Amino acid sequence: MSGEAFGFDDDSDEGIPEEWPTFYTPVPVWVLLCGCSAQGYRMYAFLAEHINNRTPGKRIAFPSQKAIARALKLKDYRDVAKYREELASVGAIRFEEFRYAGGMRRRYRYWVRFNPPEGYQGLTSLADFYEANPDVKSQGKESVKAAAEREGAGQSGGGKKPTSEGGKNPTLRGGKSPTAQQPDPQQPDPLEPQDAPPARSAPGRRQAPTGSRGPGEGGSAAPATSKLRLSKPQRDQVQAVRDLLPRELDAALGDRTPANVSAAVLAALATGQPRERTVQQLVEHRVLPRWNGYWAEQLLPAWKAERDAGRSPRAPFGPLVSMLKDTPECGSLVCDDRTDVHTRQPCGACAMRAEDRRASRQAGHERPEVPAAPTGGIPGPREHRPYQECSCGNPLPKDRDDDTCWECREQQEAEVVGAELASQWAAEEAYGAEQAAAGARFAAELDQEAAERAAREAADAQERAALAEERRRGAAEEDARLREEFARQNPDLAAYGSQGPAPF
Repeated sequence: MSGEAFGFDDDSDEGIPEEWPTFYTPVPVWVLLCGCSAQGYRMYAFLAEHINNRTPGKRIAFPSQKAIARALKLKDYRDVAKYREELASVGAIRFEEFRYAGGMRRRYRYWVRFNPPEGYQGLTSLADFYEANPDVKSQGKESVKAAAEREGAGQSGGGKKPTSEGGKNPTLRGGKSPTAQQPDPQQPDPLEPQDAPPARSAPGRRQAPTGSRGPGEGGSAAPATSKLRLSKPQRDQVQAVRDLLPRELDAALGDRTPANVSAAVLAALATGQPRERTVQQLVEHRVLPRWNGYWAEQLLPAWKAERDAGRSPRAPFGPLVSMLKDTPECGSLVCDDRTDVHTRQPCGACAMRAEDRRASRQAGHERPEVPAAPTGGIPGPREHRPYQECSCGNPLPKDRDDDTCWECREQQEAEVVGAELASQWAAEEAYGAEQAAAGARFAAELDQEAAERAAREAADAQERAALAEERRRGAAEEDARLREEFARQNPDLAAYGSQGPAPF
């Protein structure tokens, strides 16, 4: 049967020239057949493409979490952990976490396995696949042939379908036949598995708020930060917030304010909205507590170390956006970080909420009894799982076994890193104090040696002076003796000898 019935010729199966720069990544067949999800398979291919070829024999890759999430079309980069664990569970990769930038940031190192791990019992080739699935081995080939025969039989006279341009089919490589049936975009793809929910509706996935719409759909969505155009009052608001920031933070940010930071400032001020804040309220009750309570201790030492080393430290725009983020914990519109922005007193709603949570934890949660499964007829209602929340008040997904939200986990990790840094700084301070004490002892020893040397020199000088005086006195006595002897031997010359020194 001719291949023209399917839109290609028998003589050629390549519609793009051979010099076309096609890039590819080798992915083992056993990874395709190991049972991992489609997203896991895509993540493996993405990691394989990132292998550093400059290290022979080591299949190591270092892509960032955000890069993997962008390749997998994930809205939250933290969802990459699910597929990372999935690939590690089947032995396709091995990974380890490492930290950099003074322990403030983390990344993952991936070892991408090419051969199946030891003890792998799964499928390794298409032959194994068709042997394990005999019902699809021959049916697929016969269905393609039968479709080709039906397409050819439907043409007039049973001949070939007339084509233009020297017999070439105009639908080759992406062309559309005028009689071809187009797929319905509302119907699911028959080649995709239907047992898993789509990526946009997976459980635990963050959904966009209902008040925002995509581009081209109207609504009041904020413009992209790369195209943000601020009016003069908005620029004045952003500058007013910058002027009230702590001196160290403002110096670390530099003179330029990026568009995303300006958008975060305006969103935090929420002008004309129920949770509107003045510039003073925003800085005093939201930015300053978070800066003094956490970020100052985490950012300033590393930033100053980079600056003192002669390098250009990275401006902390990300932490500033985090400090500006509005995280309401109760239903009060005047509450910021458990403080009433008007009275500057602790928020009563937050205190009552904390008391309720404490009482609930002390009393314990009673799980409702699961109704017995019906023996027949209409099934009964599903088991209702109680609402779960973290100790900080953030809700937890229902399928989560851990009782800690991601914000608390990051806070705990940051506290561990902070404790390690504090111990390191304490050790460095102790070492510096020890070195200072040793220097003081050495200076004291030098001073003592100098004093002893001065004393010895003074004693030597005194001894030399005594010897000189003794020699002078002896010389005078000898001169007097010689004069006396000369006068006794030469009495006639004694008168002349007393007028000057001795003649000898």
